[in-house]
Amino acid sequence: MARKLEDLTRLNLEYLTVLKKAERRDGRTFWSCECICGTIKDIAAPHLKSGATKSCGCLKQKMLKDGATIHGGDGTPEYASYTAMLHRCYNKTRVGYSNYGGRGISVCSRWVESFTNFFEDMGERPVGTSIDRIDNDLGYFKENCRWSFRDIQSHNRRKSVKALSEYFGVSYDKRYSKWSARITFQGKTQFLGSFHSEKEAALAYDKRCMILYGDVKNFKARTCDE
Repeated sequence: MARKLEDLTRLNLEYLTVLKKAERRDGRTFWSCECICGTIKDIAAPHLKSGATKSCGCLKQKMLKDGATIHGGDGTPEYASYTAMLHRCYNKTRVGYSNYGGRGISVCSRWVESFTNFFEDMGERPVGTSIDRIDNDLGYFKENCRWSFRDIQSHNRRKSVKALSEYFGVSYDKRYSKWSARITFQGKTQFLGSFHSEKEAALAYDKRCMILYGDVKNFKARTCDE
């Protein structure tokens, strides 16, 4: 029995409105969509559902044009961060795209609309900082972004997929059959001790993390004194 076709006209998209099912091509289902710019374009269902296609193509063209022309703050540190942010999320040829747009990270429509809106929300960029997302699993919008120094951004990064522990700052020491906790601050790594359990090491990391950075990484809903 054939699987029932999902109705994508109910899909909530920022820049595209799904109008109706279009002709099937190369074994894939396409949907006729109207872009925010008024263009009608057929887009493959997987691209719509994954968010890989966000517009008819005008969004990328606007982004590239903005990066090459005067746009209010052109030439300023704030504008450099703004264009780099857009490229990371929408330019598939950009190095690092897989870590941003490639995994669903996007820029809010208010900021895509203009650099002026971005500057109003973020303000001037302090020397030595760059834009940082507070929650790395969410996109770029006012409540989730800040100007941060390298230490904060390093602390805020996603845990490596190669990590031997499920927790941040924790590793297993085979020589002593114990779990170790380490944290980096101002370019220097601090050894926090060896522990019998992985969880103990993670709690030690969080306790020091709260002192140095003002938040925790491993047990968000708990206190570090547990």
